[in-house]
Amino acid sequence: MNKDNAKHFLPLVQALVDGKMIQYSPGNNNEWVDMVSPSFKAPTNRYRIKPEPREWFLNVYPTGGAYGHETLSEAQKDAGKNTRTIRVREILD
Repeated sequence: MNKDNAKHFLPLVQALVDGKMIQYSPGNNNEWVDMVSPSFKAPTNRYRIKPEPREWFLNVYPTGGAYGHETLSEAQKDAGKNTRTIRVREILD
């Protein structure tokens, strides 16, 4: 990192301050490695903030239909009789 490219590293440094994990890609194979103490010596496109899995709630209705909600309370409000509410989490590899 130098004065010419420091502005591109700011979101990464702020994420590190906020306690988020920074990842580094050693090559072009879409592999990402967690960094405990990133040095930020490589180009910015080699770093990223580790993605966090998304979570939502899905109501499955007796008719076979389904509808997603961002929160459990929203799903519960919308649930009818014999409706199953399922918590869904994204898997990130």
